[in-house]
Amino acid sequence: MALSSQQIKDMQSWYGTKADGIWGSKSTTAAGGRDAGAAYSLYSSNKGRYSSYTDYMSYGGGRNDTQGSGTNYNNGSLTASQIKEMQDYYGVTADGMWGKNSTAAAGGLSAADAWTKYQGAIGQGGYDDYYGSGGTDYSGLMSYSEYLKRVGGDDYQAAVQKAIEAQVQAATDQYNSQIENAGKDYEENARRAYINKMMSQRNMDQELAANGVYGGMADSQRIASETNYENDLTGLTNQYQSTISDLQQAITSAKMAGDAQAAEAMANYLSQIQAQYASYLQNERSIQAEIDMFNRQLAAQQAQQAKAAAYSSGGSSGGSGYSSETADLQKQLNAMGANLTVDGVWGPQTQAAYDRYMNGGDTSGYTLTNRNGNGWIALDGGGRYSYSELQKMLDNGQVKEVVNDRDRTVSYVRVR
Repeated sequence: MALSSQQIKDMQSWYGTKADGIWGSKSTTAAGGRDAGAAYSLYSSNKGRYSSYTDYMSYGGGRNDTQGSGTNYNNGSLTASQIKEMQDYYGVTADGMWGKNSTAAAGGLSAADAWTKYQGAIGQGGYDDYYGSGGTDYSGLMSYSEYLKRVGGDDYQAAVQKAIEAQVQAATDQYNSQIENAGKDYEENARRAYINKMMSQRNMDQELAANGVYGGMADSQRIASETNYENDLTGLTNQYQSTISDLQQAITSAKMAGDAQAAEAMANYLSQIQAQYASYLQNERSIQAEIDMFNRQLAAQQAQQAKAAAYSSGGSSGGSGYSSETADLQKQLNAMGANLTVDGVWGPQTQAAYDRYMNGGDTSGYTLTNRNGNGWIALDGGGRYSYSELQKMLDNGQVKEVVNDRDRTVSYVRVR
């Protein structure tokens, strides 16, 4: 989107710099190092809530996620909406700018890497996700970055950039041609002014001689003629310099407008891709949920068969006789993380693992092996963490839960 002079003036007033309609170095500095496109995006998103950029930095999200001047942030190719969505997930102020607090909350990751990890995490979350403890495994879903690459996002961005650069170059070439023509016009007009002066002076000398005018009066008329010429030449020079300045500014504006146009095109494209990706996740999760439901029904049938076989071979307790049905079920439960001994005997450990799987991974009554004092969890590699910190690391994929149904224990370990 090419910004009009009035749009730039309005934006400059909001950023607290001279509203001249030209986005130069002073405007860029006032806007925290942003080019015209990025500055306008922030301005249009916040002008209704904050009367100025100063108010935004003082009272808005900018004060929480930047370093001092508000310039030290890097969203990469992500939109402000994507950054806000991700910041909500990582538990920092959702201001749409990826700064030091956001980076720290994401374990030192850049915006692009944090987004990839975030997409992978939400791809495993929701829909009663029991990944690692006996439920549906969503780990096979593509991350947003993978999906974007699959649909040709990089190629699209390159094509958009190439097309806009061609437009900008065409405009630049046209303006440069006008600059060249302006130089030629100036030289021609200056030459004509000089010729007119010389012709006028010759005619003047002849006329003065014919009228018998000599001495000081003649000199005064010659000086007046020379002054008129110099004034004409100064006017031509000023007009030429003004034209050159306007054309050079037009070139700068064309380049900035191209940047803004490219950013807007990519933002619109990414918005469409995000909607498609959300639909992809929903479809895949629906399929996985159906598979999970089928597996639960199958496990229930196998359990009934195993119990019946155990009762027929081991008496009313169902715990002493071997059955192949029980062994098959134990293998399936182990695949879900149960850690049972596959002995074909339906005992209390098999029952507990089965109940936990059928009840959605409930581990109430299990012993937490790495509890460290009241309300703290110790992790391998050193350090202890509160339950809220542990939950955040679980959500971020830094830590995983390991359930041992045989010993009825739960442990938390770092993901290597």
